[in-house]
Amino acid sequence: MENLLNRKQIIKAFLSDWLYLPNARYPKLHNVLTTDKAEQHFILTKFGWNKGRFTHYVLFHIELKVDGQIWVYENRSDIPIEEKLVKEGIPKADIIAAMYQQEAAISVEA
Repeated sequence: MENLLNRKQIIKAFLSDWLYLPNARYPKLHNVLTTDKAEQHFILTKFGWNKGRFTHYVLFHIELKVDGQIWVYENRSDIPIEEKLVKEGIPKADIIAAMYQQEAAISVEA
């Protein structure tokens, strides 16, 4: 249980760093971090008006499984989340690049 709480804190800290980062290219877009009640799904959404058009998309979607695995469903950044998580002490074998089909989802250790 303590392991899951620690991993939740690591994921939230990583995503929280993104909340207030200025974006020179899209200064009017905002970020919001949303979690489910159990804090197993973490979704960072970017939205707002840009050049007369409303923009809304998921920047990051990460799930913390009950067995401690971290599944990365979406990463629309140039930041390798997996490397950041490993730096925080999470084993590579516990991080899954889930944006592929379930049968083909790969551990970042591979």
